[in-house]
Amino acid sequence: MNGNQNNDLFSSHHMTWKSRVFVSIMMLCLAFVGLVLTDTKQDGSWEYWRIVAVIYALLSLGLSMYVRKTSAKQFLLTIWHEVLHWSGLLFSVFIVSVMVQSGLVSRFLASIQMLNLLALATFLAGVYIEKMYLFVGILIGLFALGLAFLQKYLFFLMLPLTIFFAVALVWWIKTKEHAKQ
Repeated sequence: MNGNQNNDLFSSHHMTWKSRVFVSIMMLCLAFVGLVLTDTKQDGSWEYWRIVAVIYALLSLGLSMYVRKTSAKQFLLTIWHEVLHWSGLLFSVFIVSVMVQSGLVSRFLASIQMLNLLALATFLAGVYIEKMYLFVGILIGLFALGLAFLQKYLFFLMLPLTIFFAVALVWWIKTKEHAKQ
């Protein structure tokens, strides 16, 4: 490999790393905004969470298309697994929507369920699709836990926790990248 090919490879790897961090931070920010909305506008956050579920799926699928540079056959197999994964989340959103429309569940409780569903779907995406989603899923789960137990002081706890996880995520990626070199 000559110098230009090596620089192109490093630049490409650096861009995929940046895109992974960008998508993870976007997911965390969307979850934090949803957390604030759920806490302050309890009934008004339901629509937000339904939209965020679709955005999470699109972000994840878009990142996969950008990062994975494999054969067409392998890509189609991988992307269909991911489409099915996120379709499962969207079907769960539909089920919760039916419960809200029938009056079985309030919009506030549905918002909390959505937070839990997003945490689980993102965590499982971290297990099977993209390791960075593990951190995002864990943090969203902690958001849900915080909403349940610490509603009064939620913002003071979750903002530093979000910053901590974002820094831990960057540190983890940098150490992993450094170990490969």
